[in-house]
Amino acid sequence: MSSPHSPVFEALLPTPFGPMVALASDAVLECLYFADQPHPPTLSHLPASRLPALFLSSGSSPAARVLQATSRWLDSYFAGENPTASLVAVSSPASTVAQAVFSHLAAIPLGQTTTYQALAHEVEVSTGKSTSARGVASVLAHNPVLLLRPCHRVVASSGALSGYAGGVERKRELLTLERT
Repeated sequence: MSSPHSPVFEALLPTPFGPMVALASDAVLECLYFADQPHPPTLSHLPASRLPALFLSSGSSPAARVLQATSRWLDSYFAGENPTASLVAVSSPASTVAQAVFSHLAAIPLGQTTTYQALAHEVEVSTGKSTSARGVASVLAHNPVLLLRPCHRVVASSGALSGYAGGVERKRELLTLERT
């Protein structure tokens, strides 16, 4: 997590599924979301003002390197490759449960899904804290870093696609992309 006085750099990154907004501060990616999603993440620990990342191609600041790595990761992902999320330093969530949810989320293989209930069980086993499917869904609903934290791979127990900040249709398209 960045310090309250760190500048936040914003980049609009093109993808085949629509442009994505990336926010970086210090040396971590704070946020990655689709520009057209109805409810972009709110990150109260970040300053409201954003600096445009006009220096992406030649920037050498830590934030520029993070945004460059994010752009390369997205290019690789949408090219059908399986880039590792560790290529981009991502801000850590504050709560232990959210950390556990995102850790287990990262273990879901490309092109596969799990359920909110199964993920809740894994989190409960690893943390020793009672966790419900609804609790997991709440953490995922506030995931500020889409795709790198692949919350689109979590589905309802019935197999139905539900609840994705980027939109359910985009969730379907992402899963189709991953399965081809």
